[in-house]
Amino acid sequence: MIFVTGPLAHRLPTVSNVSYFECDITSPDRVHETAFNITSSIGSPSILVNNAGIAQAHTILATKPDYLRKLFDVNLFSHFYTVQAFLPAMISKKKGHIVTIASAASYLSAVGLVDYSASKAAVLAFHEGLVQELKHRYGCPEIKLSSVHPTFVNTSLCDSYMKSVRLEKALVLEPQDVAEAVVKQILSGRSGQLFLPNFPIAIASGVRAWPIWLQEMFRDSMRNTIDERSV
Repeated sequence: MIFVTGPLAHRLPTVSNVSYFECDITSPDRVHETAFNITSSIGSPSILVNNAGIAQAHTILATKPDYLRKLFDVNLFSHFYTVQAFLPAMISKKKGHIVTIASAASYLSAVGLVDYSASKAAVLAFHEGLVQELKHRYGCPEIKLSSVHPTFVNTSLCDSYMKSVRLEKALVLEPQDVAEAVVKQILSGRSGQLFLPNFPIAIASGVRAWPIWLQEMFRDSMRNTIDERSV
């Protein structure tokens, strides 16, 4: 079973071994309605991968309120809605794996992509809080929880700033790189935190432990990586 939105969704109904359900993940009512349909026709899912995301390169002053709301609806609030819909069954069975697709931007806020970085920092906070609640409120540490923090990935999400990313010779992953890492993590049967690639993203994740002056030097070095002026 795949619960998905985006361009891939148009191809999935033709795949014989895939059950496809279309849903507006920004609507809690639609998410719960779709969750009911999935559970009724297939059963309760034991794996949930929250991967939806949007991004558009622009400065803080150029960020429109409507877009800001949409971004947080997709990038953050949808995690709450899908977990609220599917987690209760996992808790009752003491079985499941929830994968939170975050970003290297969970740790580093870049010029021209502050709204996206803020949403991904919030997604990391969501993941960490979910880990704590499952242990200390629901007594269900059996459910596995993983967060994934890739660098730039060659998808339409990066279209508005990929030109500057390429000019800066920043590392760019292919979608299958992330997909394979996620599948491997799920099959391992363990909770975890994935940095893609492990070097240098794992090191960059510790940037907030550095002295402030060194943090600023590191962020300054990325000032042209996301450039809305290159669009």
